[in-house]
Amino acid sequence: MITHIRVKNFKSWVDSGEVVLAPLTGFFGTNSSGKSSLLQMLLLLKQSIGSEEVLFFGDESSLVNLGSFNEAIFRYNRDKTILLEFASKLQEPFEIEISEENLGEYRIYSPYQIDNFTFSTSVREEADRLIVESLSYEVDDPFNSHSRYFTGHRSPIFGVTWEDGVLSHHRGQEVGRAELKNCYGTTLGGSPPSQKILAQFSSAFERQFSHVYYLGPARVTPQRRYHWEGTHPEDTG
Repeated sequence: MITHIRVKNFKSWVDSGEVVLAPLTGFFGTNSSGKSSLLQMLLLLKQSIGSEEVLFFGDESSLVNLGSFNEAIFRYNRDKTILLEFASKLQEPFEIEISEENLGEYRIYSPYQIDNFTFSTSVREEADRLIVESLSYEVDDPFNSHSRYFTGHRSPIFGVTWEDGVLSHHRGQEVGRAELKNCYGTTLGGSPPSQKILAQFSSAFERQFSHVYYLGPARVTPQRRYHWEGTHPEDTG
């Protein structure tokens, strides 16, 4: 189950803040207030799985067609960075193998069972191509999952952050270098420890989105572009 989502500089949102989701959640608001954008963020991530692009903004046959980075960025400002974030309570926990000697003073035993994670990625455009600026996966303590409501922030028991080609543990210790293929951590190369950790989290990401389905409205989906055939109807029929 996805428990919260957040977007920055995405469509009409400069920052949505942390939008908490329940088993049944409804969004209410005026037209063009950003309701659909929150759901489109999830579809954007889902359709990016298996794509050759860092982030697949879609086409006429995809779940959602957002055009391009330039059309999805807040106020068409291509100098900004899009941030996409969600937290997930997993239906099927998985074990992550972490070499204890790579964790410095922070001790965690391998394999470690993970039943939740928070994913965050920042994507920007550089020289007409998409670049992953940063990527992180954090695991909250299941016995202290509400700590952020009292302290104002989460206190993850484990996490990794990728930035400038380097993967680090959330306490700052470097794991190694990694070259990313996409926004959620599939690698093209890098050190074995970095590739191994990112592979385990990116697989969990893919499994999570295998449970995300888009039902859609009970009407024809609006298209981004309509082809004019040279005729002008007198009325709507």
